[in-house]
Amino acid sequence: MLSDNVLAKVNIDAVVRRHRRNVQRRKLLADVEDHIGELHVWPRKEQQLVLSGRPTGRNDTYRFILFVLGNGGPARPLAAMLVGLGLLPNAKKRCDAWDVLRSFRDGTLRPDAFYWRLETNARQQVHAVDSWCAHGVPASMRDPLFWIDAQRMLKS
Repeated sequence: MLSDNVLAKVNIDAVVRRHRRNVQRRKLLADVEDHIGELHVWPRKEQQLVLSGRPTGRNDTYRFILFVLGNGGPARPLAAMLVGLGLLPNAKKRCDAWDVLRSFRDGTLRPDAFYWRLETNARQQVHAVDSWCAHGVPASMRDPLFWIDAQRMLKS
């Protein structure tokens, strides 16, 4: 049992804020995990990126977006997680992230673009013949309603 002196030194407000922030972070991650699989099966770099909570570089952001989208993750939970975890702290980084999402959707990524495919545990070329997204996402996923929330979060 803790003494009154020890309890008096605890900043309860800070503890509650930290707890709420951790719950929010976990929910953002869980929304993406629901679509592509649990964090522990992700590649190490992607795990570290999410768990660090620090802004990412352009290459890391590009790789992570392709990883999530390539494994079937929807744009809205991905954008919410990137923004909510503080990985895209300014408008320039958010706009760059939207450009990657849009290029993935439209099939205009670089010809050598790849992602880590969880199903095969190997690299997968985005434009490979056997890739589900070889020429952009399927027509059923091109509906603007599927992408509008992500666009709003990243282009605001």
